[in-house]
Amino acid sequence: MTPEQNHQLLTTLFKEKLLISKERLLPTARLQQDLGLDSLDLQLLGLDIEAAIEDHYQIEGWEITDEQMTTAETYQDLLNLLPQTTPCQT
Repeated sequence: MTPEQNHQLLTTLFKEKLLISKERLLPTARLQQDLGLDSLDLQLLGLDIEAAIEDHYQIEGWEITDEQMTTAETYQDLLNLLPQTTPCQT
């Protein structure tokens, strides 16, 4: 997944699952203080991220731990947890 695909995935999940608009999803947006997420929101979001990655990108067995979710402080921290690939250079 490219960084742009990761951003699109998270934007969609935040909008559909948490009713948070993409305009609020700045890299420095703090998950709890700025976006109002609590620990339960973060755990459920982690499960939603795992399911979306498996469904949309056919990456089986990839997981994000509860510890990773609870230590992520900003939107950028979440982006950094997602698997990344870079386009092939030919």
